[in-house]
Amino acid sequence: MPLDLSPYLFILACFDRYCSSSPSIIHRSWKNNKIAKRCICGVIILVAILYSHMVIYFETQSNGSNIICYPQQGTYDSF
Repeated sequence: MPLDLSPYLFILACFDRYCSSSPSIIHRSWKNNKIAKRCICGVIILVAILYSHMVIYFETQSNGSNIICYPQQGTYDSF
């Protein structure tokens, strides 16, 4: 999941840069640490929810030093 977070956090960083350099007072008011921390927590929760299906519908199999993940048989496999 950490690599999946990077595009979302990059977008948040771009939005923060936009807000900090905006001539509009309303946009600049969005640039503070409290809002940034809330947005980061929100993104982490959103990504965890979006990828929770992998924990439920994927199985792992260990072959010595290799670990293989594959989808369960059935409707999820054809998805």
